[in-house]
Amino acid sequence: MGKTGEAKKPGVKNKKAGGEQKPLARIKVERQTLWKASVCAKYLNEVVKALSVLVDEFKVKIREVGVGIQVVDPAHVEMMSITIGREAFTNWWLAKKPDLGGAYTETVEAGLDVDKLKGVLELCGEGDELGLEYEEYPSKSDEAVALSRLKITNGTATYRIATLEIAGMYDPEIPQAAHSALVILPSVGELMKGAKACFRVSDQLTLCASSEKFEAYAEGSWSYGEEESDEGDKAKGEELATVEGDDDARLTLLKSQGTILRAEGTEPVQSVFPTDYFRNTVAVIPDGVPVCLSLGQNWPMKIEWKHGPVSMSVLLAPRIEKE
Repeated sequence: MGKTGEAKKPGVKNKKAGGEQKPLARIKVERQTLWKASVCAKYLNEVVKALSVLVDEFKVKIREVGVGIQVVDPAHVEMMSITIGREAFTNWWLAKKPDLGGAYTETVEAGLDVDKLKGVLELCGEGDELGLEYEEYPSKSDEAVALSRLKITNGTATYRIATLEIAGMYDPEIPQAAHSALVILPSVGELMKGAKACFRVSDQLTLCASSEKFEAYAEGSWSYGEEESDEGDKAKGEELATVEGDDDARLTLLKSQGTILRAEGTEPVQSVFPTDYFRNTVAVIPDGVPVCLSLGQNWPMKIEWKHGPVSMSVLLAPRIEKE
């Protein structure tokens, strides 16, 4: 029997293993930081909440003026543009990176997964100050894609999220649509109330604006037929009563109630929109923030709001009735 209790040392030949055991070498991975800054978690939460109703992933552009995001939902019904102003960040630093033409640019682009970012933010408090750092691991080959990660620091906790390939992510441009009516609401509360009510009635709602009032309404048809008591009623040929009617929900806001209304011409303009998209968009607007709606006749609607350094703009396509 061999001796027991002897510790095997690295680099010493092990007869039973039939070879020499060597300690694992540490591989030093070179990485470079292209951007770093600090920001309050509530601003990131607000952005992720808005993105989660439309997409699963997004491309972020980081410039000296701040952070910009533009997305469109898979059905191409709604487009969203988000800007986090430079004033939201502290300890800001952005590297100058050479582009394909040899010039230096101060723009960093990265693809991120909404659920992963949301998962990290769920571990943070609304008032937590988060450190952000975009790290890139250069590839050894010119043809290989460089790996990158977003590092998020919250106190003593550190998280790293692998970024996504942005080659397949295009930049949707929100068109400059001409609108003939403008509605400015002092808060989103009343609009949310109307959106929820319309959602219970129909899958589409109508928004109508004039120089005197703004309305959001939905109509849904229903019918009710009396149940047959027995087979004898059929034999007698008796007709059973059927009642038909409409459910409806309506929100009316007058100019005299503090709503700012501007409209070209004397005739009101109106368009029909999918209720679920409208409700989900209104739901992400912070309470107490003024909301601006730009409307046209059977035209895409623009919804805009600004909460501190975070600005958001949405373009929602209308439903057009086919002749």
